[in-house]
Amino acid sequence: MEEKHKTSMNLDKDLWPEWVRYVVNKTGSTRTIGSETSLAIREYMKRHPLDKK
Repeated sequence: MEEKHKTSMNLDKDLWPEWVRYVVNKTGSTRTIGSETSLAIREYMKRHPLDKK
């Protein structure tokens, strides 16, 4: 099992429940919220690379 880092985020009050519903509809489980959140962050960084000037 890979090492994890516990964190917290301040999100818009409607965003987190919307995200949870999205993940549950996609995967059928609330147990995958953390891994789906990690995948979403990685996908965002892949699609929005930093300009290295």
